[in-house]
Amino acid sequence: MENTTDGDRKEEGSIDLIMECRNISEIERIVETIGPRLPYHNPGHMKEVTRACGNYGVMEHVSPESVANLMLAGALHDVVYIPGRKDNEELSAEVAKNILYGMSYEERRVNEVARLIVATKFPTHASDHLEQIICDADLDNLGSDDYFRQGENLRVEFGVDRDSWYQKVQPDFLQNVKYYTPSAQQLRGDGVKKNLTEILAGKRWEQ
Repeated sequence: MENTTDGDRKEEGSIDLIMECRNISEIERIVETIGPRLPYHNPGHMKEVTRACGNYGVMEHVSPESVANLMLAGALHDVVYIPGRKDNEELSAEVAKNILYGMSYEERRVNEVARLIVATKFPTHASDHLEQIICDADLDNLGSDDYFRQGENLRVEFGVDRDSWYQKVQPDFLQNVKYYTPSAQQLRGDGVKKNLTEILAGKRWEQ
């Protein structure tokens, strides 16, 4: 008997992986048109989270449909991002529903994708395995070699001065980063420690 994990929903048949990939590509084209174009929150960020969702979904051994749902949610999780608003995730979930219904997704999967998008609201409180995966994917770059470039983009977007960002905001944040899943811990945990060590040693992003 196949083991199931919290957050994996009962499947109603197999999915067409080729069609799912085509749909995700189409959604990425839609996001390029209607999504935010901020220094950090932009279509590029959503593409990166989409790929991380796929990677972690496979590494965490969730079902093919769950991997597809995670990637759909990653592709749309910041389709609405208005700086200063507290309901960007809820707004993104509603836009995602409209897009997915327009692509003939069934209600069961549309609601699941919307649920996963809302789960990315920070600070996160992931309640099941799939929510843990997408939350880890959203913070994947914190442990990557691209951390300093991405962090600088976020600093510019937030309008924080460099001294405060590098001496206080980011060190405090990195010291409290905790990935939920074993896969993210294994893949990015050491990277977070490395980036924290470097930022405490005075490293800054220089263009």
